[in-house]
Amino acid sequence: MKRSYRKARFLPLLLLIIIGIYGCIGTRTSRTFTENDIATSVKRVRKIFFTGKVEERKTPFAGLKQTFLKETGPSGHVTCKVYAVLIMDKGAYRLKDKIFLIVDGKAYPLTFEQEEPESYSETSTQTETITAADSSEVSVVTGYSKDEKKIFKMYYTLAPELIEKIGTARQVLFRFYSGPDMITVNYKGSQLKKLKNFLLQSG
Repeated sequence: MKRSYRKARFLPLLLLIIIGIYGCIGTRTSRTFTENDIATSVKRVRKIFFTGKVEERKTPFAGLKQTFLKETGPSGHVTCKVYAVLIMDKGAYRLKDKIFLIVDGKAYPLTFEQEEPESYSETSTQTETITAADSSEVSVVTGYSKDEKKIFKMYYTLAPELIEKIGTARQVLFRFYSGPDMITVNYKGSQLKKLKNFLLQSG
């Protein structure tokens, strides 16, 4: 007797990537995207970092996507913004109004804007393949399961002095707070190297 599981509907791409794939392998980084906005005369360079692991144990964390966006204006002035999407289990508390960037053991508070949390619910259909009297195989529904997540969206700016500190850092952490839980994302190894290269490259 064969068992199979069929999704009633597909997860949004972001959740599929973060929870289904990157939650298993830990981290992943996109290629660098460059765009020239003729409407505002701004050059936009962005890179996406995914992670499915945190430093703490037994937290409601499910995944984090951070998009780093560098914008260069007509005068040559460069700003760097970070757009974060934090995926948490349904029982997670609302995020506290503080995020810290921790560079080589020293904490720097980040001022950020947060959107209202969103809830996502996915229903999966469980099916079972049985053999009929005529030896044909028939798929029948045996039950349903539901997976619920909370989605927190926020954005903040990295000041030039923080970018300089990241450029020479041995360790870079981003720390969030959800009720009694700390959520600490550690940029290390090749991911930290890619973050440094992106932030320090000209334009």
